[in-house]
Formats: sequence, structure tokens, C-alpha cells
Amino acid sequence: MVPSELHGADPGIPLVTSVLDDADIAVRGDAFAALVSNENDIAHVLTGCLGSPSSNVRACAILILANRGDCRDIDRILLLEGDPSPAVRECVAGAIGYLGARDRQDVLVRLLADAHIGVRKGAARALLALRCATGLSGVMGGDAEMDSLLRELGVVCGDPKA
Repeated sequence: MVPSELHGADPGIPLVTSVLDDADIAVRGDAFAALVSNENDIAHVLTGCLGSPSSNVRACAILILANRGDCRDIDRILLLEGDPSPAVRECVAGAIGYLGARDRQDVLVRLLADAHIGVRKGAARALLALRCATGLSGVMGGDAEMDSLLRELGVVCGDPKA
């Protein structure tokens, strides 16, 4: 079923977005690549996908919007900060970093406290990409996986200026 906000779009685009939840990862990858490289303005279709019941579709839509450099709908992406899917929350963090949205680092700081390590790592990477290491102060020392990641990324224990 095509969401109502997708009606009237190029009929091929909703078909492509529908396979972002395909069981075959190669099919999902082909759809992802086709949507990222599409030269038309399909942001309205992609933002419509942010409300999909499928976490795969929501996560892919976030990543596609970010890869296309589409900052117009960052506020819609940020609404998914509390999504039940850790993959979607991690994509929110990645989009903020990739789009260079330094004014949204408050979201990343909140995601550093997420229960899922992948989300925390994504938020840390995004903060570092934005050169906002001060948001990482106080993160070291509580989680061995996070400590290891931050060391790999060049953040020195106890040095919030890293």
C-alpha cells in the first residue's frame, strides 16, 4: 500500500521505496542506490517514508535524505530520535553528522545516553564529525565498548578537548 502522501509522485518512485523493506538485502541496496542517485526532487516521497510502519524503510529514508544532502526536512528526521528501532535512531545520529547540523548536537548528546550501544556509537561518531567533542565529555569510563570506540576515533580519556 502506498502512503497517501506518495500519491501523485512519479509512479516508479513509490515502487522503488516499497522494496526498501525487501527480504533480499541486494534488492534493498539497489533501491537505496537508485533513490540516492535520482536527480529529481523526491524529498516529499522520502519524507513520506519516514512515517512507514517498517523500520527498514524509515532508516533507509533517513540515510537517503542525508546522502542526497537534503537538509530541508531535518526537523522531520529529528522526530524519529525516539523511534522504537535502534537502527532508526542510529540513522538519525548519522544524518545529523553527515549533514553537518551542528545546531542539532543536543539530539546527539541525548542519543549518547541511549540503551543501545550502536546508537551511542553513532551519536559519538556524529559529534566527532561535527567537531563537538565537548558533547563527549563525561562519556568515557562507563562503557568498555564506548571507551574502545572513542579511543579508535582519537578521543583521549579524560580530555574533553580531543
